[in-house]
Amino acid sequence: MGKGKHILILIFFTGLCLGVIYANWKLDTFLEQKGVFQTFFLSEYARITVQKKEYLFYLLKIRLIPLILLLALSVSRYRKPVGMIWLAGNSFLLGLLFVTAVLQRGIAGIVICLIGGFPQWCFYAPATLLLVWMDYRYPEVRWNKTKGFVLLMTFAIGILTEAYVNPVCMKIYLNSL
Repeated sequence: MGKGKHILILIFFTGLCLGVIYANWKLDTFLEQKGVFQTFFLSEYARITVQKKEYLFYLLKIRLIPLILLLALSVSRYRKPVGMIWLAGNSFLLGLLFVTAVLQRGIAGIVICLIGGFPQWCFYAPATLLLVWMDYRYPEVRWNKTKGFVLLMTFAIGILTEAYVNPVCMKIYLNSL
């Protein structure tokens, strides 16, 4: 395994651990907050019908803006630190999410997180990791049309699965509770 992969793994787990530590440090805040793990929210989510077209446009907005920003910064001289900050920030949020889920719902919270992230993160994660890895390995590894196409298609499939498959998976699980 190359040095670059070790550093990226270290950055990921550092962010994840910091997210876990922060969530535990602010324990009282996370237990008092109303959010997506509350029983009322989950029962409402199971009850409503998701308007898939509207949800798709919402997802395009919230997923494409950060991707475009990351791509734009990836062609600047700040590509390496931006990629590392992006990876650390997302792993921090992942740690925060999992601790909050466990604190508010127990093991069911982890299941909700896994179902809520599946299947779209099977596409988002490789696309984001490819971009961060390319940023980190520059100038040794350069972009080409194939890598760009794979990145965009993987991300597009992630958005489509989040819009059309994820709500169905969540409803099936939430209705079984």
